Amino acid sequence: MNRGLLFVTGSNKPNSVDFSLTGIVVFSISGALLAAEKKLDILGFILVGAVTSIGGGTLRDVLLGEVPVSWVRDPSSISISILASVVYIGLRQFGVDESIAIPCAFFAGFGLRAAAMVYKLVLPRFGA
Repeated sequence: MNRGLLFVTGSNKPNSVDFSLTGIVVFSISGALLAAEKKLDILGFILVGAVTSIGGGTLRDVLLGEVPVSWVRDPSSISISILASVVYIGLRQFGVDESIAIPCAFFAGFGLRAAAMVYKLVLPRFGA
């Protein structure tokens, strides 16, 4: 089966579009925004970003009846979430405006997933 850049990884539905990556990246950035508002350190950014993104995906999967949940099927989503959070805080620490830091973090997450798919890289897996 062709699992190109736009196709679900780990889904039992062939050729369906994978929007879970969008949710992972968006929720991790929203967690990083909350961490910035609360003036947390880098560990706080990573933790809040990862928990927000994984929690959002878990809630979506539970409501849709998807078993196992997405981060259990593909634990590399945690790596993507951590990268997006770290890129956001790193850019903000260097004084980059939020309107630039958010898209950069978004595309960093997508870029990591795209590179992993195109070059068949194995991303670090945390969890099950």
